[in-house]
Amino acid sequence: MSEARRTDGPPSTESVGEHPRPPRVERDARHVVIKHRGVTLADSRACIRVLETSHPPVFYVPRNDATR
Repeated sequence: MSEARRTDGPPSTESVGEHPRPPRVERDARHVVIKHRGVTLADSRACIRVLETSHPPVFYVPRNDATR
């Protein structure tokens, strides 16, 4: 079995081939703001991020941080 390696790109580039199997769940303290047509739907610094092989990261926002 071959080993996944990071692709060329800026340092912040993340290769989905490097994500684990089974999926990993981790807290993410980055500031996540979700807007639609100028209206803020969620604003959080307490998201949960799920990493799974061959899938882009998925962020889950705590219900209390959703504004609508």
